[in-house]
Amino acid sequence: MGYFATISVVCLILLQTLYSHRTGGACIDPLGVEDGTIPSDQLTASSVYNDQRWYGADRGRLNADENAGYGEGWSAKANDNNQWIQVDLGILNEVTGVITQGSHAWNEWVTSYEVHHSVDNTNFQPVTEGSGQIAVFTGNSDRNTAVTNMFNTGVFARYVRIHPTDWNEHISLRFEVLGCPDLKFRFRTMVNKDKSQSQNHVISNHHTQSVIRCGLHCLREPLCVSVQFGKGICQLHGISEEENKSYIVTDTNMVYYENTQ
Repeated sequence: MGYFATISVVCLILLQTLYSHRTGGACIDPLGVEDGTIPSDQLTASSVYNDQRWYGADRGRLNADENAGYGEGWSAKANDNNQWIQVDLGILNEVTGVITQGSHAWNEWVTSYEVHHSVDNTNFQPVTEGSGQIAVFTGNSDRNTAVTNMFNTGVFARYVRIHPTDWNEHISLRFEVLGCPDLKFRFRTMVNKDKSQSQNHVISNHHTQSVIRCGLHCLREPLCVSVQFGKGICQLHGISEEENKSYIVTDTNMVYYENTQ
């Protein structure tokens, strides 16, 4: 158990480091809070002001309002630095930023906040600046203007919490989380004896909620060259046993590239 836990932490650090060096399109897709893809029971909060029906965590979706049947936004019961609203994304995702708004109905909004993240809903880490200091993001200055803040470096998380640190009148918030819902990683480069690169095909599928475990499946499979991970499915891509007789591994790396499909 200890061995695999250590490997998982190392892989997570590697993945987060590789994010800052990747090239290609931006990783800024909404991850399902606003549009309802994330169900209400996966939105939770430290406390709720007065009426759960109007101020609960599930009312904290970006652009929620009473006309849409979503209430007026999440409002905390107390105004202190112990309050938070959280989303469970369901699976591990690359998270790169958040969008926030204030209350739809009242002159209440969060003016600054921290973001904390976790893979297990127990051990949370703060999003940090390049210097390593905890990032404090500038929030809202009115009810309805959506303010986007991108992280210095993307994080891999299933649980994302917004911790208000300052506010106008009362802690009230609506939000969305940004990132990449589907991921691909290349682990090995294999070439034929004539130096042509291998042509990969699907060699196996695994059910897992962790991109780290998906990566480990590939590292343990000698014929695996890359993986595609999304919606709890880990798909290994590689070469066949017969093809393996003609190919050699030239390097073993974890290289991030975008899933554009």
